[in-house]
Amino acid sequence: MAKWMKVALACLCLVAVIFGVVACQSYLPRRVQGEVWGLELLITGDGEFEILQTLDIRIDGWLYNGMFARNARFEGLFEICEYPFTEDSQANIFFLGNGLTGGWMRYSYMDVDIINRPTLRFGTLGTLHTNRRFSSIAIQVSESERRNDGTGSSWPTNRVIVAPASCSETARAVLEANGIGWLDGVGVVRLQ
Repeated sequence: MAKWMKVALACLCLVAVIFGVVACQSYLPRRVQGEVWGLELLITGDGEFEILQTLDIRIDGWLYNGMFARNARFEGLFEICEYPFTEDSQANIFFLGNGLTGGWMRYSYMDVDIINRPTLRFGTLGTLHTNRRFSSIAIQVSESERRNDGTGSSWPTNRVIVAPASCSETARAVLEANGIGWLDGVGVVRLQ
């Protein structure tokens, strides 16, 4: 074999090994931890909102997001202090695709019914929009109608939780970064 073919074959093998290591490493779950301050907003029109309350948000879980995976998911705690059902509840966030642009939040929690026996219930907070590092968070809050059998429906509201945010300017920046806006006749939507 010619010398240049040996060099080309060695380079090709090196590239294959590096690609294999990077691909395998992307499937390892990544730890996501943090505590941020956020705001709950009531969006009333295009660029108009009022601040409803300040929120303390704590995230502690694992992000599963492989290079060739069809969907990413988060499992762990995603607590928002003013929403009691999120505290000490297992959160599962199923993202729409591998890009981590948005996903549906589902909480499983134990509830005691009328007969005082524990029952596993599921609840939702809404749709989460974030980036790969969870450094910018926007949640389109949904109202849930829960029945005794655990079934029910949910529908979007004009409330949005944004973090990190402490004032109107930072809240507006998080909304813009996540593409959340107002559409006449529809309400709060993701524009991007």
